[in-house]
Amino acid sequence: MAKKLYKAMRGDRVRVTRLKLRAGALILCAGAFGSSSVLSQYRLEKPVRNMVAYPILNISAGYSSALYDSSGDEKAASPTIAVMLGAGLQGKRRGHFYGLEYVAETNYFTDTEAEEQQVNQRFVGYWGTAFTQRQNLDIGFEIRDQELPRGYENPLDGNHNTIGDPSGANWKQYQAGALYVLGNDETRGKLELAACLTCIRNDDDDYDYRDSNIIDASATLLARVLPKTHLLFQVAHSNFEYTNANTGDFTDGLDSTETRYLVGATWRATRKTTSTAKIGYVVKDFESGSSREGHDNLILDLAVDWNPNKYNAVRLHYMYRPFESVEYDDLVQDDYVEINQVDLTWSKAWSPRLFSNTSAYYGQDEYNVSGRADERYGAELGLRYKTNRYGSIGVTLFSENRTSSLAGHGYEDQGIMIDYNIGQLFGFGEQINSEARAADICKIR
Repeated sequence: MAKKLYKAMRGDRVRVTRLKLRAGALILCAGAFGSSSVLSQYRLEKPVRNMVAYPILNISAGYSSALYDSSGDEKAASPTIAVMLGAGLQGKRRGHFYGLEYVAETNYFTDTEAEEQQVNQRFVGYWGTAFTQRQNLDIGFEIRDQELPRGYENPLDGNHNTIGDPSGANWKQYQAGALYVLGNDETRGKLELAACLTCIRNDDDDYDYRDSNIIDASATLLARVLPKTHLLFQVAHSNFEYTNANTGDFTDGLDSTETRYLVGATWRATRKTTSTAKIGYVVKDFESGSSREGHDNLILDLAVDWNPNKYNAVRLHYMYRPFESVEYDDLVQDDYVEINQVDLTWSKAWSPRLFSNTSAYYGQDEYNVSGRADERYGAELGLRYKTNRYGSIGVTLFSENRTSSLAGHGYEDQGIMIDYNIGQLFGFGEQINSEARAADICKIR
């Protein structure tokens, strides 16, 4: 596939995957530097009472160097064409914003020996209250049906390696969440209460031990102590239940609970620069009788946002924390993965129609207790031009690399994609309109 449809930001959890400029630069076009009204983004929209219906279309062509044949062997780069189709329905009435979106995407390879890809699908629904009041409730759900890219592995994504498996790994995710906010940025304090249920199911029996139900809940208090300074206090709890773990084999004892305690501050240094710092620790406990060892560990999250003018946005972000273990075969078991990562992004509007999005990242993954050590790094450069009539045209250059101390787990992918896009994506992974806060739901981990 084109690896991923979107890049998701989930609080401390940062998914650095394939962006393809579909969501990223489109956010620039319709959000930060464009119209603020979600109901006026489409030349092809059709009014439906108090709502609008709109199409989603993305046709892209390019090549990726990480392709595999039907036997699971890596091949040389092959030109590919990707097609994404979908539709959305959004509305706003009496202080409520709501919507539904569905998209499906598949790839076609010019190299006939390249493996066939399934259709990736995503369905999102969202409802939220008026955002000018001091009490807001947001509710959303997401259904995904996707295939894990061959050779790709990133513990930040919860992705598991499928190297050497000619069938790949198809999986489904069902997610529902709610976010309640009391107060706003103008009040002295703000309380946020969030809850999320995530159910993951794998289609292949070889991976059904990864099937899990995850419950997340958090409470966050933000207090303004100075005109330019806010303090943050957060407690979050997660419960991991692996539904197909078998007693006595390598899947035994995966069930666990995790509690995170964080304190932090947001400081507006100047009108153009804002800094955020969070520090805390996580307590991990495996189920009674498990051979796995619980642990206490540090959490560190630092970010600097610089907006020198309305045309530029720069963000530097660093994080350190442990993540849920990744099982990649029945011989190696890890209790958790310790991750350091730094990201840099720069978004710019060169004109009312021309936008760019540049990003780079570097990460280190330490697997405990196996001792495996990985380094991940990559970069992406994209340009997008809004046409006079319908949609926009974009081009993206990308590179992803991973070196690993475990033989056979190195990975690299470079390529280019050129695409034509109509419509937008919103929901748990994407947020274009400032009023659509569905992206904040399930950002607990």
